[in-house]
Amino acid sequence: MTRDRRRAKAGRRAAAFTLIELMAVLLILGLLAAIALPNFGLRAARVLEGESRKLATSLEFVRQRAVMTGVPHRMTFDLERMAYWTEWYVSESQASGEEEPPFPLGPEEIRPDTPIDLSPPRNEEPAWRRLLGTAGNVERLDELVFIDGIETAGGYVDRGELELLFERDGTTDPTWIVISDDGGNSITLAVAPLADTVRFEYGNL
Repeated sequence: MTRDRRRAKAGRRAAAFTLIELMAVLLILGLLAAIALPNFGLRAARVLEGESRKLATSLEFVRQRAVMTGVPHRMTFDLERMAYWTEWYVSESQASGEEEPPFPLGPEEIRPDTPIDLSPPRNEEPAWRRLLGTAGNVERLDELVFIDGIETAGGYVDRGELELLFERDGTTDPTWIVISDDGGNSITLAVAPLADTVRFEYGNL
């Protein structure tokens, strides 16, 4: 055998994997998958629990705030963007945190030195307006979970927008909000008409 042929044969042996080497690689990949997949599942479960508790806390806050202020509140859900936010039914001055504007002065109160307000009139008609500060922020669910649907007295909704109204006394329609992950796990938030606490119901899809 010539020197060149011996070199070519040795090169082929060096470039090729043996059966034992292939089995070792597959074993390592299997071990990595066995470690990574449960961790991914645990992370998804933690995210599902965390996002559910965060939403439940927001719902309880909205109900309590409606009672404390004596103003109707609502939580709006955007099921396309997996987002939600809080609004209340107030005038522009109330929404901005200012006092209600004073009543117009009567003729007996007008004097030559009375200042005249030349600013444009504010919109004092009540309307649904977002809360100020972080309470009015748009909250989005983590990408590992999603709102599967919302059951209300009007039926089951799984797309578009839905408003959950809390009256000034805190009452609302019975509502069930299902939050799920891709692993088939779900948590249902049961919002009662009167109870402050949101009840959790765990399940598998």
